[in-house]
Amino acid sequence: MEISEGGVSAYLRGEFEAGQQVELELDLPTGPLELSAIVRNCLGHRYGFQFRELLPEQCHKIQASCKGVGRACQRNRRHFRP
Repeated sequence: MEISEGGVSAYLRGEFEAGQQVELELDLPTGPLELSAIVRNCLGHRYGFQFRELLPEQCHKIQASCKGVGRACQRNRRHFRP
């Protein structure tokens, strides 16, 4: 799994279509996180999701998780707006 403030990519068993809105439950080092996302791309079972309008608390949790595992979070302030 790769994660930033803008979205996440992961290998999943499910079947999703680009443009589909989904609810994600992520198990981060800082604790569980539930949020809405849009499927942006897929390659086999690897999916890319763009987060929808993160709350400040959600951003902070993602930032802390990235720092906790030694990965740099990218500052991506572009949020999907329907």
